[in-house]
Amino acid sequence: MEFQFKIYNKEVIDCSTCHNTIYPRPESREVLLEVLLRVSESDVVSRIAEFNVQLDDIELQSPRIYGADDKYDMERDNSEYTFQTGSLATKNKLSGLFVENENDAKERIKNLKYFRHQYTKKAFYMEPGLEGIQKAINYIKLLYDKEQQKLPPYLKDFDLKYFSFSINVIWGMDERYRVKDGICDRIDTEHDYLNAGIYDSKFGFGFGNFGGESIDIYTNPYYLEHLDKIQEILDEIAPGIYEADPYEREELLQAGFLRREERKHAMIPREEAREMELRYDEIMSEKIAQEFKEKYGREMEDP
Repeated sequence: MEFQFKIYNKEVIDCSTCHNTIYPRPESREVLLEVLLRVSESDVVSRIAEFNVQLDDIELQSPRIYGADDKYDMERDNSEYTFQTGSLATKNKLSGLFVENENDAKERIKNLKYFRHQYTKKAFYMEPGLEGIQKAINYIKLLYDKEQQKLPPYLKDFDLKYFSFSINVIWGMDERYRVKDGICDRIDTEHDYLNAGIYDSKFGFGFGNFGGESIDIYTNPYYLEHLDKIQEILDEIAPGIYEADPYEREELLQAGFLRREERKHAMIPREEAREMELRYDEIMSEKIAQEFKEKYGREMEDP
């Protein structure tokens, strides 16, 4: 069984998208779950917002979670929300967020008519924050170890084949911009997330690029240090084995964009990056044209 890990920056290369993957591919769900747990627990993640866990045809859903700027979304709900503060909220990575009250969340989830995944038949409540992530991971381990007697009733006769996580976060690198006076401004569900799943063999991270230019991730230590922290976690789990590099590693190496100094990513001087960016665009255009020709048996037409 192979697992592919991807780190997404949706505002970096080619319409603001950058994909990163682990080389070589990890080959066990144990590694997959360990990376998910360690990243969630580390200071790479500042806050854990709403999340969803898929266990075959069962969904485990956290309460809805919002930032202060999401006031309109909270007001249109039928649920009540509680502002999270104090040491327990901080430990659980919920401090400064508004969390749907447990009873309201349970009632809403129990009466869901539409699910997030087309194969889902039932959905159940899962505690918010880091506690919920840790509990869900433990459930999966118990299911694979055939220790169903330690699980809640709806999982006691369950034979798990597939699982996936989809988690919205506030990254540690963004905390100074996203948290003011102890209050989180909003949850960027489009860019800031991490996910994992064995069905399509992936582990993904997404984070927004404030600069908005393709070259920013390689010329700004702000982003490279974030990737290097993820690299450090990988090296703690399996020293020297895995590397977190862009999915287009071959093309980026050709263009000179991707540089490493031992286990860290090296920053590209901005004056060199523009030429590399043009070279990378040419390489990717040639690759896309070749893939089109192989698939359709003809040349791509000029726009």
